Amino acid sequence: MPIVSLEFLILVASAVVVYYLIPLRLRWIALLAASAVFYSVLGWRAAIWVLGTATTVYAASVLMVRFGRKSPARRAVFWSTVVLNAGSLAMFKYFPLPEGLIMPLGISFYTFQSLGYLTDVYRGTLEPERNYLKTLLFVSFFPQMTQGPISDFRQLGTQLFAPDPFTYDNFARGCQRILWGYIKKIMLADRLVPFTEHLVSSYSGMSAASVLGGIFVYAIWLYADFSGYMDIVCGVCDLFGIRLAENFRQPYFSHSVAEYWRRWHITLGEWMKKYIYYPVAASGPCQKIGRALRRNHRRLSGNLVGTIALLITWAFTGIWHGNTAGYIVWGLINGAFLILSLWLGGFYSGAKKALHIRDDAWWWRGFTLVRTFVIVAFIKILPEAGTLSDGFLLWKRAFSFTAQASAAAGPSAAVPATTLLVGAVFFIFSLISLKYDVRELFMRLPRLLRIVILAGAFLLLVAVGIPEDMAEGGFAYARF
Repeated sequence: MPIVSLEFLILVASAVVVYYLIPLRLRWIALLAASAVFYSVLGWRAAIWVLGTATTVYAASVLMVRFGRKSPARRAVFWSTVVLNAGSLAMFKYFPLPEGLIMPLGISFYTFQSLGYLTDVYRGTLEPERNYLKTLLFVSFFPQMTQGPISDFRQLGTQLFAPDPFTYDNFARGCQRILWGYIKKIMLADRLVPFTEHLVSSYSGMSAASVLGGIFVYAIWLYADFSGYMDIVCGVCDLFGIRLAENFRQPYFSHSVAEYWRRWHITLGEWMKKYIYYPVAASGPCQKIGRALRRNHRRLSGNLVGTIALLITWAFTGIWHGNTAGYIVWGLINGAFLILSLWLGGFYSGAKKALHIRDDAWWWRGFTLVRTFVIVAFIKILPEAGTLSDGFLLWKRAFSFTAQASAAAGPSAAVPATTLLVGAVFFIFSLISLKYDVRELFMRLPRLLRIVILAGAFLLLVAVGIPEDMAEGGFAYARF
């Protein structure tokens, strides 16, 4: 069931009505029923896999508490469940599938979320949920199934099973955010698709300026598409009084690649840090290296352990995004920037001091912001051009200023005025959000003015409509 569809809105509206008509203690059942309907539309094969994940994770979490913290049986249960679920994910993502078998919707996201929960129970930092159906709801909660966010059981479970009464503010905020998400998706992201498709298919015949522009358009499209989805699903959850974890904090206003990754796909980054980076850094081999160097080379010790952990984490992140060489190199390049900042941080600070460069100087902040956006945009496009060689050729074409263009710069039609308008509003909102909560500011406006603005935005959305060739309402990150 596409998020951008009338069927999805009908499901949400029906679930909200039922949710607030039944007693508080039973409301989680309404959410479970809505999740079941959402998944049933995809067919029984998809439902089997999410049921399998929930069942194995539930059984393992309950079984582990029967064994001691250092019991071999506890470790065996934990690792066998991890291998089973991670193996299922790997089978769908990286191996040829038999005819008729397709990758279940959201398997990457609900698998990571489930394994995070299982790991917390194994470590003894979280008590397992004893009700199987509640575990199933945590795994399959329908708004976040397609692309996350990857939720923590403490943050989401508390809200699912201990709901708050209906409030007008929650309902109003939810409707506003859903509308903004649809505007961002339909009127901005989907209108940029022809330009991004033209780039990856025709870059070899385009001028350097057109390729450069296309790379930046691709970065804007991906952000608008993914953050538009997040606005929709977070808005849906607001209707139920549930706050999903945020996945973005104006990432294109970052001043370094490290800061960018603290602002982009936040829940994935936190998951990788908690369950990959820290365990690798604390592993026996890394600790052995650290101890060997710590006495005489303390800084070298910390940097070397951090480097190993970052390389493994970012290689894993690249493999998670895709099984091509392009995605693996994409991950390693991102990791390389973080590793360079780890090793050269002192030199970088010293050079700025010697050159009398202040971090708060407007020109320096502007330079680092543009520099980071350019770097991030180039890294993003690398795995999307086809093979790794294609990605490098696209990079090369962006700087081939003497090469003759043999293809048009882009689709014959100009960017629609409504797309430019939404893009400008998107930029202004992002700029304001650096210091203020835009939704809080909006809620302070007189109610009549808010109604007029929202009604106008809704009418504009209806007038523009969904492009016929994109009516399936797909989202870029759903493929991961």
